[in-house]
Amino acid sequence: MKLFHLADLHIGKKVNGFDLLEDQAVVLDQVLDQVRLEKPDALLLAGDLYDRRNPNPEAVHLFDRFLARVVLEEGVPTLAIGGNHDSGDRLNFASGILAHAGLYLAGQLTLPVPVVRLTDAYGPVDFHLLPYADGPLLVHLDEAYAGLAYPDAMADLLARLPMDPAARQVLIAHGMVAYAGGELAESDSERDLTVGGTEYWTSDALGAFDYVALGHLHRPQTAGAPHIRYAGSLLPYSFSEENHAKSISVIDLDESGYAGTRLLPIQPQHAMHTVRGQLADILAGLPQGVAGDDYLRIVLTDRGDVLDAMARLRKVYPNVMTLEREIRPQTGGPTAISYSRAKGLNPVDYATIFYEEMTGEPTDEATRAIFADTWQQAREEGL
Repeated sequence: MKLFHLADLHIGKKVNGFDLLEDQAVVLDQVLDQVRLEKPDALLLAGDLYDRRNPNPEAVHLFDRFLARVVLEEGVPTLAIGGNHDSGDRLNFASGILAHAGLYLAGQLTLPVPVVRLTDAYGPVDFHLLPYADGPLLVHLDEAYAGLAYPDAMADLLARLPMDPAARQVLIAHGMVAYAGGELAESDSERDLTVGGTEYWTSDALGAFDYVALGHLHRPQTAGAPHIRYAGSLLPYSFSEENHAKSISVIDLDESGYAGTRLLPIQPQHAMHTVRGQLADILAGLPQGVAGDDYLRIVLTDRGDVLDAMARLRKVYPNVMTLEREIRPQTGGPTAISYSRAKGLNPVDYATIFYEEMTGEPTDEATRAIFADTWQQAREEGL
């Protein structure tokens, strides 16, 4: 059996004020092209289908169109669960009717955990649909979990899942998996599941499954074993992901179970890049491999004042998302030096010391004059 494993679509997401719906439509079209070419036996969507619990109509329309093409036009059964960004109740709407068309939705965790059976030439494959659930929801579903640590509660829930020995077993889940001897690679765009990082389960609890299709982490990676896998997102959603290679995970199951993974590359319409340098140099041209319409994080290394930098940059590069100034920290830390030197100084001298410690450059007369004029204006206005 050939499976396509995707996760963390985050349809409707905005990054730094930029609406990525068009970018998402482009990569979903690439997925559809691969569905037509590879003809998978099922598509697995492991949570965070939308970016918000109440997605806008445009996001819903895009996802609906994608699912209709995969399920109705291409005849590929699709199994999807809710993630921590999704509204489980909304995803569950009409799920019973949609299942008859080949779309199996489990928006919110219920007990018993839904199981969908598909078959191939080797026999049945059971898919367990396990949406994201926090500790309070587990207790609400079963009071036996009250007082249990989250990893223990999840291990117990997984141990209770019905396992037909005549069928291969696939788990579709959303959350954090801890494993011995390694560490998961997280990204800035992933919403913390809980303060303190206690909402996870261990890879030891997943030993009974032939494949575990995970969602939540945006970088494609395994969690302790090749058959326990995060598919990652189809787009980078923060500059911490700018070097991630986005892909579709293609999973093969043979008669014995997991038989391997292939990755089909996805090409975003606009890549993300961090570009460092002086404003004049960046305006003159970007580094090799960076396109003018890519999503850019600009880090300016100029010393002194730079006027209207964002406006000037966006006139040339329309998709500049963020603009930062590089700070050169001083040895010993600016706070300790400032307190010792600033005692008894007037505000202009204090501002001068602060400026020099933050920039690593001496204060010229023009900058010092700005400090003096600002301080005088503040005094006159009674601030």
